Amino acid sequence: MTEQTQDIPISGICCGNSIVRAQKTIKSVAGVTGVRIDLTRHVAQVRGNFNADTVIAALNAAGFPSESASSSTPDNKA
Repeated sequence: MTEQTQDIPISGICCGNSIVRAQKTIKSVAGVTGVRIDLTRHVAQVRGNFNADTVIAALNAAGFPSESASSSTPDNKA
């Protein structure tokens, strides 16, 4: 299975502490191998073999509103 990188819109992040909490939430989802949060764009760039709906549900449950994944691209850094 090819690893994917997907941008997931995320709200509720305003400081370093919330970035760390959101990253831990996303990394807890099965198949996630990496995450980078862009505070300026309010996007979590998630890498791995994961279900985007599961990531979104985890973010929502943790208090970081997210509705849909905006893009998906294969990652050639397998």
